[in-house]
Amino acid sequence: MESKFSVSPDVGRYNSGDEDNVTQVRTFYTQVLNKEERQRLCQNMAGALKGAQLFIQKRMVENLKAVHPDYGNSVQTLLDKYNADAQKTVRQLTVMNPAGYPAETVTLQGRYDGNPGRPGGSTVVQHTTVNIVSDPPPPPPPKDHIIWSLCCFVYSNPCCLGLAALIFSIKARDRKMVGDMDGAQHYASTARCLNICATVLVSIIIGICLIVTIVTASRATYTSRGHI
Repeated sequence: MESKFSVSPDVGRYNSGDEDNVTQVRTFYTQVLNKEERQRLCQNMAGALKGAQLFIQKRMVENLKAVHPDYGNSVQTLLDKYNADAQKTVRQLTVMNPAGYPAETVTLQGRYDGNPGRPGGSTVVQHTTVNIVSDPPPPPPPKDHIIWSLCCFVYSNPCCLGLAALIFSIKARDRKMVGDMDGAQHYASTARCLNICATVLVSIIIGICLIVTIVTASRATYTSRGHI
């Protein structure tokens, strides 16, 4: 008997081994997410697992492979990269006699009474070497261009380009708040392109208006001189 316990009222035990736990996830992965979204999902999953022990990583990758082989293999590839980088950043503490630094013999000075358990005469001095590999500084977060997008929305919003740029800038800021730098970079790049298009288009419209105004004023002046 494995265990014994008393319960009230009745307890039922059901076998859940034949339940389908992957079909909905597989449909979501293959039919709902696009290529970039699947890549970000794998990066987020690997980022959450990189601090776990290796046997936990292995179990989770097997579950992901049951959903879709590409899902599990992509996460495994990222985990291999993270684990390899972690080996380079481990602080190594080595107590030894390094090459080129032979042990020194130092004679004890003064009187020695020969207490039990304590050697007399000379002692050997060992060297301690500490190799510390620091992590590289993290890259700066991407710019969300929120000020530029707000100016384009207020002052230059042809074809609602300024509004679209503002929406993507807000999405980029939200992605930065949750730590998804790849998603933030994607939305920020889109907002930047929309801002450039809006700025260039408004500049062209303003230039055309100035040219038309100058030409109209010149013709009016020429006509008035002709009547005089």
